[in-house]
Amino acid sequence: MKKNNTYDWKSLEAKLSDGLEKAHKSIQLKDTPFYPLAFHAEMPENIQFNNGHLSFRFKDLALNSISHISLNPKLCKREGNQLHIGLRLDGISLSSKYEINAKHANKINLDTGGNMRELDESYARAAGAPNGGIEPLSPTEIDAMVTQARAQKDPIQGTVHGPKLMSTYNEHSESYNTGFVTSANLRNLWAAGGATTQMSRDTHDSLGNDNVVNSPTKLYANDLTYNLNAASQQTNVAIAMRILAIKAKKDGNAALETKYNNAAIAAASFQETVNHEAGDGKEPAPLTGGQVYGKLNDPGAQFRSVSTVQFLNMLDQANDEDTKDGGADEEALQNGWRILREDERKMIRERMFLFQEELLTIEAAEPELLWAGNCYAELKGTEASIILAFNEQSAAWDITHTEVKLPAFSLEVDDSFWTGKIAELVRERLANIHFVKSLLQSKIQSSIQNLLEQVAVQSVSVA
Repeated sequence: MKKNNTYDWKSLEAKLSDGLEKAHKSIQLKDTPFYPLAFHAEMPENIQFNNGHLSFRFKDLALNSISHISLNPKLCKREGNQLHIGLRLDGISLSSKYEINAKHANKINLDTGGNMRELDESYARAAGAPNGGIEPLSPTEIDAMVTQARAQKDPIQGTVHGPKLMSTYNEHSESYNTGFVTSANLRNLWAAGGATTQMSRDTHDSLGNDNVVNSPTKLYANDLTYNLNAASQQTNVAIAMRILAIKAKKDGNAALETKYNNAAIAAASFQETVNHEAGDGKEPAPLTGGQVYGKLNDPGAQFRSVSTVQFLNMLDQANDEDTKDGGADEEALQNGWRILREDERKMIRERMFLFQEELLTIEAAEPELLWAGNCYAELKGTEASIILAFNEQSAAWDITHTEVKLPAFSLEVDDSFWTGKIAELVRERLANIHFVKSLLQSKIQSSIQNLLEQVAVQSVSVA
């Protein structure tokens, strides 16, 4: 291609175009994974369920008219053994198919991001936790409870053990929220047929009037006392976190496994601390609000941290159905750990089964295709620059630099057949998929770059 010690750029342009025409058919742009689009959307009539999560993906991605190029004379030059090539891809475009899927999801009727209250009918109680006929908290009650909770923060922080209590909660609050959002069983257990709502009212009243918070005689909607309900909830949360940790391990996510395990152990540790420092080791003694603060400010009281080994031993004890004298009990005795009561063992076994079964059901739920169609993007104005250096030893051209610049582009999605309220929601979400668009842009750039490098080396080689 040399001509009077310069390059014949017209010939190079033709060779690049011809090479791209032949090679671009080998480009394979992989389908994207499904990306979340919207959560808890109301489904149209043709879908078999009422509430679901929406996701979408691009498939059969293809670059078109990639061989329609022109060299940029301002960027094309030869300097010693280097060759600089600048070019424009004048007609390039992207075509693709899209799929939008819907996957069944239970509606959530607990304010998992707030104060764990049961939400009213406007938040779809029918798909959430039953309330056992107990009147839900009114807006006035909720405001009063929130105001009271905020007022408690500073006094709690001012006690000896308050800061650790608050920091432990803050550390694991995200994990606990994930558990409640994920598990309908956990939400149902937390509601306890309305018992938790009743306990919220009693707690609020006791703190305001310095009455006993946890009466040992009063039974709630589920026929359990305050203490037994509280212990059950701590067990529910701990086991739900443990099941999420097991799933994370199965998925190969070690960081998430550790995070959920730590949250499980924190819940178990809190229960052990309350039982020992405010009771007889089995359950807390009746305390007024003032006495609770006294315990928090007692330098002699200690947080009882359950170790990972002890927590796993508790699970082993629960699974030892045949005899209380099995290996798990022996290990607990040798280490001075508590031997679980039979009712505790039974509860843990039941929770393990419930949460594991639920996660398997969620994983097995098959998404339904909501819509599928074509999408298209004009990429005219795409520019590229390539620098090659001639290697004297190998007598070959080597790529030393490649850059591809895409113009601003929009994805034109064929949505002409979308109908209903959900169509507007999907259009809104798709208009703001900036992260996915950036991933798609990177995929296109790298594909063009790899193709240009391959063709450029072939095209500039000496005939």
